[in-house]
Formats: sequence, structure tokens, C-alpha cells
Amino acid sequence: MVADNADGKLYPYENKNWAMLVKADPDHPLKPGTKTGGMVVLIQNIGGTARKLNSYIGLTYRTSTALGQVVFTSPWEKADELNADTAVGGTFAPDGLPGDKVFLALTPPVTEGSKVQAVITSIEQDRKVWSFLPRDGWEVGQEYIVTAWAEGDEHPSAPVARKFKAVAPKPSVTILTPGREGAEISQMTRLTGSYGGTVKQVGGITILHNGSTLTVRQDYPEKGIWTVEPPTDGWALGDGHRIEVQANNGASSSDKVTRNFQVSKVKPGKPRITVPPTPVADYYSTYKPPSLAGVVDRWMQFGSSLGPCDKVTVTDPKQPERTMTAKLEYDSVNDSYQWSLDTDWIASDEGVRHDVVATAWLGDERSEDAKISFVMKTPAAEDNPIQFTSPQHNAPEADSHVELKGTALMNTPNVTISERGATTLAELPAVVGTITDEHLTHWSWKPQGAWTAGPHTVVVTASRPNQKNEIAFTVAGAPNIFILTPATDGLIIYDHDMINGSLPIDVKDEQVTIIDTCDGNELVFSAVNNGDRRFHYSPPTSGGGWRTGTHSLVAKAGHYTSDPRRFTVAGKKLVVLKEGPLYEHGSIKFEIPDNWDRFVIEWTDGKVMETPVTALKKDVDGKPSEYPNYLFKVYQPPAGYWKTGTYTLKCWGADGKSLGEDSRLLTVV
Repeated sequence: MVADNADGKLYPYENKNWAMLVKADPDHPLKPGTKTGGMVVLIQNIGGTARKLNSYIGLTYRTSTALGQVVFTSPWEKADELNADTAVGGTFAPDGLPGDKVFLALTPPVTEGSKVQAVITSIEQDRKVWSFLPRDGWEVGQEYIVTAWAEGDEHPSAPVARKFKAVAPKPSVTILTPGREGAEISQMTRLTGSYGGTVKQVGGITILHNGSTLTVRQDYPEKGIWTVEPPTDGWALGDGHRIEVQANNGASSSDKVTRNFQVSKVKPGKPRITVPPTPVADYYSTYKPPSLAGVVDRWMQFGSSLGPCDKVTVTDPKQPERTMTAKLEYDSVNDSYQWSLDTDWIASDEGVRHDVVATAWLGDERSEDAKISFVMKTPAAEDNPIQFTSPQHNAPEADSHVELKGTALMNTPNVTISERGATTLAELPAVVGTITDEHLTHWSWKPQGAWTAGPHTVVVTASRPNQKNEIAFTVAGAPNIFILTPATDGLIIYDHDMINGSLPIDVKDEQVTIIDTCDGNELVFSAVNNGDRRFHYSPPTSGGGWRTGTHSLVAKAGHYTSDPRRFTVAGKKLVVLKEGPLYEHGSIKFEIPDNWDRFVIEWTDGKVMETPVTALKKDVDGKPSEYPNYLFKVYQPPAGYWKTGTYTLKCWGADGKSLGEDSRLLTVV
């Protein structure tokens, strides 16, 4: 195969029919004088697709021009019965290529028909297995003939058949505690195990302890868990304990399972907390919560054996549950127990300190405690693992076929894309898979259709840990000025409501003129344009506001004129935010009705939203007003809080009904 290896290179043998490349597995190098080592074999023969075969020992390899036959492992060759809830299945013969598909011909047919396709899955080292189980199971008492063959590159393998009779599932039973032959347990340890088949009735599990029958509790029949409580005074100290367990359903019985064990004054080993590692971070957030995990090791102390445990509990007084049970798994390789807890930790803006205590248990015996403390905070917007790379927040206009792109927390499997408000694409919501490289996890989605002209808000969410973010953009269509609020014709507004709109890309800094026609009378106003391709106008608070009646309004800037927006002014608005300026350490000014009971003030910059002010009437009654005609001065928020953005005042009466709301863009000076 190698014509000349003097230069250290490997040259494959090639001709028009097949080509093969053999190279050593770098994880298992071939050593001189040995017969061990991994090989990777790439072969191309009966079709045009290169195939990867299993690893082989040493330098052994083989080629084939035909697919290998399928091999049945269920039912195995000496069995003529198969449980009604067990799949037929198998592997591929080692003397040929594995198939891409496996088909089965069934006599008589099942729910899926007389010809079905098996499911192929890969196990270690890319070896493949196949299986099939009818949706309704095999019919008990029915004899079946299953003929199986593989196909690859449209070439079929030789068929192989099995004949079997479907029988009621035979009961089965296992022992979980004690965990292995000769295990050491404490005096108060519960005996536990699992069972399967059709063992669901009470009394289906019998357990003998040194020849005497024990009382068995069959917990969770749908899961098949059994337990035996220890005697009141505990199991007798010493070895010589033997249990014999069997399951039955009246028609048949499982094989008997036995276990010998010894009882001693065993205490559980002290748990160790390995995740999060110490020192812990300054704080964690719901976007990046700490995973809590550790081990319980078997060890000796002053001649006393410590190690086995039934469970690990985690106590935290700040959590609603206070005490939580961790997931516990036995590590047979290291003779230890691994535990982990996955939960949502309580957080706040200031931070919640969690003082966590982990305890291992063996019956009623508890271990020493393992402790760790960390702080959970409400995440800042920049900490959000869901970020957008297309479109971008600073580019509010997007193409009608814009592709959504972004990132998520490392190794997030998928994200869900939806549209807030009325859905304009039938393709949404959509679940999108991700791609993870060495630095980030990326996601992208492009609609097959087109976004409608106008504003859109897209929300991207992912599963735990509670990732969510959104972005707003406008599909402009043909360049024009758009009036965004009032959002549609025919709406009712009030005397000081604000008009908002957007500008085409080439009129960013131009003067914006509002032409308002009411009852045949035309008035002209200048709108505020901050150079962000957005404009705003509301009547001065010192005047009477919009004229009562029906209006038709257009906006002009450069050589563009918006379509008319028609609305009706109903009169004085009950809830009114006063226009600025807003001083960083000053007070916000507004009007609300005398019968108010509660109000909030929200702030947003278009990306994030906050609620700096929440007030109840019972808390502010009697406070003097600093401004004529204003109800009172709002509580001062934290020093330096006020910042440029859109503020919304919402107010409710004592009956819980809304008294109205008002929004206004305020600039901090």
C-alpha cells in the first residue's frame, strides 16, 4: 500500500474501483513488538461515498464489495419468545460494510404496516445498532416472522429472518441497596430496588431475609421502585445477612436475585462541594447561575468506616423549599458517590446571599456538613447571554428578508424565536439549533417569507438558565416618513399626548415639521429631532394642548411627506407627565386625579426597561407639593438616577381600575 515511506508520509493505494487510507489512531499509537493499537480505516468501493469502519487490532484490516448482513441480537438465536414490550434489534455482520438503512418485512403486519424501517443508532467507536418496536407493542400470543436486510448506496444486503412468539412481559427485579455483594450498610438503612414487567399489583414483590419474609412497600408502580424499612431497632450488627428478592404477576415469576451484606455502625462520608470551585465569584446571576455539585467519598477515621450514603440534602434558608434533595449517583470506578443540585436561586438587584449547607445521610445518620456561600444578583443587560449581531440595536431599520443572528450561553442546544405582539410571519415561533465553537454558541434564522413593512419586536429565548432578550427594528419598505404613534388611523388621544415617528436614512438631521388640520383649520409645529432618525412632538404643557375634535396630521422633512394620520382628541387627559427638562437630582412633574390609589413610573431607552418609582397614596398623603397645580413631589429616587429616555406614568384607582397613562421623552440636563 505504501510505495515509498522514506519521507515519512503515507500514500494510499488507488485504482478506479476502490481506494483505502489506513492511519494509526493518535490516542492509541502502535508500539514496536506489540499487537495492540487503534486504526482508522476509510474505504470507498460499492458507491461514491467514503465510509468509516470500526477500529481494528494492530494492522489487521479488510475490504468488501458488499454490505454485511444484519445480525439479530433480540430475539437471540436460541430464543423463540420475545416480550411484547421488547424491540427486535441487532448489529451488522463484521465481514462487510454496515448499511445506511435497515428494513423489516413483518408477517403478520403491525400498526405501522408490513414493511417498516428500523432505527439505527451509534454506540462506542461508531459501531451501529438497529432496533424496532411497534407503537402498540407486539400482540401477546401472536407468532411473528421478521425478515431484515440492510441497504447502502441503494445496494441491499442478503436478508435474515427470525421467528418468535410475543409473550406477556416477564417480571424482573433488581436490588439497589445494598449496592453490591458484601456491601456494608448501617443499622437504619432502607433496602431498595426496582422492578419491571407487569408487576403492578400489591404483593408482587417478595423478599426473604435470612429465610423470613419482609414487608415490602411498592413505591411508584409506574416507575417500579420497592423499599423495605429497617426493623424498629435496626438491622443486627455483623455479617451473615442475606436477602432473596423475586417478582411475580400471577402468571410468571422473575429470576431470584440474592445479595449478602454486613451491618455495622457506619456513618456517611463527609460530602465535598466541588462546584462552584472556591474561591467563588463575587456574584452570580440568573443568566450564569452556579451549578452545585460534589462527591461523598468512602474513607476511614479513627478505625470507623465512613462512605455509603442514601441521599444528600442541600439546605438554604433563602430558598422557598429551604431543604432540597440532590441527585445522587454511585461511581463504581472510584468507589464514591457523586451528587448535584439544579435549581433556580433567588436573586435581587442588591444581591441575595445564599449560605448553602450540604449533608450526606445514611438512614437516620447524618454526616458532617459541607458549606459554601455565594451572592445572586439580578443580571445587568450587558450580562445577558442572548445577544444580537444582526440586526443591531444601533441600526433600527432592517431589510424585509433580514437574517436574525446572535449568541447564547455556551453549549445552549437551541433557541426559540418569536414575535411580540401580532405575529406577521406564519413561520414564527421557530425553534432554531445552535452551533458552538471554542469561544461562543451561535444561532441564526432567516425567514422564507418577508417581514411586513413597519415596526417589529423579535424575542429570542432559551431554556435554563432563563435566557431571554429582544430587539426592535423597522422594515421601512420604500423610503418615507412614518408616524408610529398614534399607531393607526381612528385612535383616540388626549390633549397633551405625544406624536412619534421615524425618518428615512437620508434625512437624519433635517428639520421636521408637523402640519395638523382640525375642522378645516391648519396649524404648523416643529418636532424634536435628536438626530437618531426619530422625531417627537407634544403640545406645550402651558397651553391648552391639542384642539378637541378630529385631526388629520402629516409630517414633513427634506423632500419627504408622511401619509396622513387621522385621530380624535377626546379632551383633557387625566394622567399627564409634564415636559422637561429633567434634572439629574431633581423631581419629575406630572398630574394625576385626586382619586388615585397607586402609580408607577417606568423608564426605557429602547433596549432595557426599569421602574424607578412606585408609590401608594397611603404612603404620600399629606406631603406638600413643590409645584403649583401639581399633586405632590415624587419620592426622590437614588441620587443621580434620572437619565435620558422615555418615561411612562401609569395610575390606578382604589378599585384597581386604570385611570390612564402617559409617556414622554425626557432629557436629563
